[in-house]
Amino acid sequence: MTFFDQSKKPSRDAIISQMAKDKACYNVSLKVLIEKDGKFLMLTNNEGILDLPGGRVDADEHKEPLRQTLLREIAEELGEDIKVEIGEPVMCFRRIFDDYDIDVFLVVFSGKTISGDISISDEHNDYFWMSPQEVIADQNKFYSGEEYEAFKKFLLNRGL
Repeated sequence: MTFFDQSKKPSRDAIISQMAKDKACYNVSLKVLIEKDGKFLMLTNNEGILDLPGGRVDADEHKEPLRQTLLREIAEELGEDIKVEIGEPVMCFRRIFDDYDIDVFLVVFSGKTISGDISISDEHNDYFWMSPQEVIADQNKFYSGEEYEAFKKFLLNRGL
C-alpha cells in the first residue's frame, strides 16, 4: 500500500534545495582514531594542525556502508598496505571553513591497526603515534575549540 502519489514525489535535488533554505547543510566526513599500544595515530597538515585519517563521503558513496567509505579513505591517506579494524563511532564535531564556505560534520570511529606499514599521502605532512596526554596537550593544534573539546572529553572518559 502506498501512502503518497509516487508520480508527484519531489526530486532529490528539490528536497536538498528546500532543506538548504531552512537547515544547516554539512559535508560529512568519516575519520578513524587508530590506537596501537596505548598511542593514537595523528596526522599533521602543512600548518601543523592535527588530523585523523579519513575524509568526506563522495557523492557516489551516499548509499555505501560508512565503513566501506572509511576504508577507502584510509587506503588513500595511509597506503594500501595498512589494514585497520574499524570500531564504533566515538565522537563527532564540526569544522567550519569560512574562507571556503564549507561546513563539515565529522564522525570519528575507533580503530586498531591489524597490519602493514604507513605511507602517508600528500594530503598530510607527517604522522605521529601520540599518547592521550600528548594529543590534548595543546588546544592550538586543533582546527577549533569544539574539536579539541571532543577529543579531550573522549580521552578523559577513557581514563587517560
